[in-house]
Amino acid sequence: TFEILRQQREETKDEAEKAKLDSQIKQAEDDNKQEVAAIGELLVKALSLYTEEDNRSQLQEARYLLSYTYLKRDLLWEAAATAGFTAKSSAGESWGLQSGMICLNSYQRMLQQADGPRKDFILEQLRQLAEFLLKTWPAAEESQQAARLLVQLTMIEGNFEKAGEYMQLVPASTAVGGKLRRQLGLSLWESYSKKLAGAGDNPNDPA
Repeated sequence: TFEILRQQREETKDEAEKAKLDSQIKQAEDDNKQEVAAIGELLVKALSLYTEEDNRSQLQEARYLLSYTYLKRDLLWEAAATAGFTAKSSAGESWGLQSGMICLNSYQRMLQQADGPRKDFILEQLRQLAEFLLKTWPAAEESQQAARLLVQLTMIEGNFEKAGEYMQLVPASTAVGGKLRRQLGLSLWESYSKKLAGAGDNPNDPA
């Protein structure tokens, strides 16, 4: 619904129609938030009624869905905590891997809003999550994605030493591992060249 309304807004030239569509989009978003919140409340209530006789797979599914509703509501810490617990208590199971990705998504969005000290904390949580995913689901693309994100984030910040440490989480034999190592090598060379240029030297000048 959102995409259809947004597309219609992009295509129309009529200002009155744009205002009408803006109102419809906001109403749809508000309705969606209320529905997600209601689902979250139902899941919390359902989890509180769980007993040892109940199906464990359904319990983990409910936890996964709850973490998803938290993420949709921008309750990022709650999403990360719930999804992280579900991932670790469902090691080797499909709900565990899916919950791990919810946790990864939550931390990634937190980083966009974090200051220095908090950013360091979140990066450490990401490292632990990536290590866990790679150890538990070594062949899964999701696990490689977690490690790749960690390496790329530290490279963007210019912390190449830390990126090199995180690089060890990604097997060199994989396509992702090979690509990341090439990227790190190029980034290191670029950084080295800039430092030499700043000192008045040209690394590409044989003289």
